[in-house]
Amino acid sequence: MNEKSNNRDTEDPRISVEARPTVISYSRSPIRLVGGVIITLTLVIAVAFFVLNGDQIIQRTPKNDRQHVATMSRVAANAVQTLNQEPCHRTAIIQLILAYKKAQKTRAIVNEINRFEQLCAPLPEARYDHIQALLVLSEFKAALPIANTFVVENPAAPDAWATRAKVEEHLGDLESASHDLRQALALFPDPSRVVASSWYRLTEVLSRRGRFCEAVTPLQTFVSFDPAKRRTQQILTLLADLRLKGNCIQSGKVREEKLRFPPGALALVVDAKINGVTGRFVVDTGASNVALTHEYANRAGLSAKDSRVLTINTANGPIKAKTSYADTITLGSLTARQVFVNILPPSEHGFGGEIDGLLGLSFLGNFDFSLRNGILVLATPKG
Repeated sequence: MNEKSNNRDTEDPRISVEARPTVISYSRSPIRLVGGVIITLTLVIAVAFFVLNGDQIIQRTPKNDRQHVATMSRVAANAVQTLNQEPCHRTAIIQLILAYKKAQKTRAIVNEINRFEQLCAPLPEARYDHIQALLVLSEFKAALPIANTFVVENPAAPDAWATRAKVEEHLGDLESASHDLRQALALFPDPSRVVASSWYRLTEVLSRRGRFCEAVTPLQTFVSFDPAKRRTQQILTLLADLRLKGNCIQSGKVREEKLRFPPGALALVVDAKINGVTGRFVVDTGASNVALTHEYANRAGLSAKDSRVLTINTANGPIKAKTSYADTITLGSLTARQVFVNILPPSEHGFGGEIDGLLGLSFLGNFDFSLRNGILVLATPKG
């Protein structure tokens, strides 16, 4: 490489002159030489300073962040003063985090929580804020273990599951996200009061997974709590689109089944087939999903092995059910495909009598249904 460079210099003398303009120029001007030395020294000092203090340049130190928020309110100032004297004061660190949130100092929130947990102890009361700050910073991988801890610490809290689902969505794990969103909805004591966006969110995640038939259930459940107000044309159009994409119901002419409540009966019991196996089921328009006894699920060929666990609330308290999918569920002339089901644990004695399970909205929601004069009418959707 050096020989070729020398040959080019010989062939074109202008290159050798232009390649060393600084040396020629400074040799003729002492002033320029001194100026060049000063500039060079300045650059060297700047680089050295950055190397030694780069962390403080890129990311402000906790001390500087604290000084900033201390000027915002008396509460923040007291929190800073307390932490400077007692670094592990729990109330003060929470007050400081709230001040950082108000100042939109997201990085400072993460820094302070990490510092406190490394120096003092776990800070579960700040877990949600820690996750949200990491989401804002797009540090999704760092947020996942914290979200896992959040769920372990709060297994009965819908917000913990929904928060982890948000992290999983960002990481592209839509299967885990849909499970966590379903669990969050199942844990609400009164699901009729859950806002529409929560139901829509689960529908969206399931749709992105290609689980179109399953995506019908959250919206249908939302509608069922107040059909008069919630059965809008927008929702009906979306439901029809999902059913069409998933080929969820048997195509062909419009079919209808009329189910009559026996006089004085507390429940409507019907015969239906799951994967071709006949069983006795309670029709429950208030249940989100089909639920089956462990024994019947085995007869119908539904495996709960390696499936996810879903905590569901029952009249006898919460139970841990396995999840699965039925290839088909048939009631009279009506058939739905790829229906999400819950399988009760073997220890549960089922639904009483000879009942094999209940038909909830993961099946019923594939059809138009209405109650008229003690008769439940189920029909394939029109259009």
